[in-house]
Amino acid sequence: MLWLCLFVSSFAFGQTTFSSRVPIVTATVFNSVQVLSENKYLVTGATYDTIPNVHVDAISALFDAFGNFVSSQQFGDSLHQTITQHHTSSSIPNYYIQQGYGNRNGKPAALYFWFNQNGDTLQSATLQSPFVNETYFGSTYINPLYTIIVSDSTIYATTGVFQEGTSNDVCIWHLDKYGNELWHYIYATEADPETCFAMIPWQGGVMAAIGKRNSDFSFDNDIVLVHLLEDGTENSIIDGNDWNNFPVYNLAMLVDNGKIICAGGISEAIDLNSRCAIWQLDETGQLIWSSPLGAYAESAIGYNYIKNLVKVSDGNYVGTNDFYTWDGGTHYEAQVIKCDSTDGSMMWERYYHFVESQSDMHHAIDLKATPDG
Repeated sequence: MLWLCLFVSSFAFGQTTFSSRVPIVTATVFNSVQVLSENKYLVTGATYDTIPNVHVDAISALFDAFGNFVSSQQFGDSLHQTITQHHTSSSIPNYYIQQGYGNRNGKPAALYFWFNQNGDTLQSATLQSPFVNETYFGSTYINPLYTIIVSDSTIYATTGVFQEGTSNDVCIWHLDKYGNELWHYIYATEADPETCFAMIPWQGGVMAAIGKRNSDFSFDNDIVLVHLLEDGTENSIIDGNDWNNFPVYNLAMLVDNGKIICAGGISEAIDLNSRCAIWQLDETGQLIWSSPLGAYAESAIGYNYIKNLVKVSDGNYVGTNDFYTWDGGTHYEAQVIKCDSTDGSMMWERYYHFVESQSDMHHAIDLKATPDG
């Protein structure tokens, strides 16, 4: 089994600069990319050994601006499995965190690894569920979801946790520069499972986008924005159901000139699948405008939603979606959408796949704005 990585680089009008497979070692999955300079990128992910000696190592790798492999490093061992995930961001150059999950002392743990721009691991930290001492089956579950570095002494992370009586909940952690817990906050409702989709620094604290699934039907969701102050005090909870139609996903957020930009997916009716959408909110969380984008997936079981969003050099926004079609078999392409920052309207859309393997399942895992625009 060989897992490979798709890199796509685009200029203002979306033309492809390169499209290449990048095999480092057998079964490699890259999940996060950081732009170090005009000609250097750091990606992190995981490698998987083949059965029967299954274990997972974390991996960091450096690439140049044209996707050429420069170097890589692996760390981990078979007794401490590490599966890295994306959804991490840093506002500090040369200071990055990659998150993952594994097993520590016989119990599930959220794992965090600090990197510098050479891909060296500087330190690691472990978080375990606040409910780790409960006896109910599954209460030790913890799953890292999103991590942001605000300063070298202010880190926020979210995880999924499980407590008896409320199913899956969201835990928001405030960590110091070494990964030690300063406080945590639990968002929980009775019976509904919750997931943290995105998170931004906001007004001295943090704002998290949380989705609540109301039934087993995957598109019957509610969205809320939870704003916590720096001391962990809950400041406000904003109901995303006032954003027009039926918001079913809010997977990306950014701050632009004091406004909150959210992106994800909507449905015109609660029993439909989803299509992409973007919203602008004021500082109180009130809707300024909303903009549906593109079409619904062709299959009734399909879905479309923006899951990455960046502001680019001309002031507008670019997002990604895994576009699903049905042509006798499951088919995904990486869709890139550019939106006008004044009203969210679509400026253009492009579809990308590796040039020699159009039939593969292509996913746009992470997205960063590059210095060349």
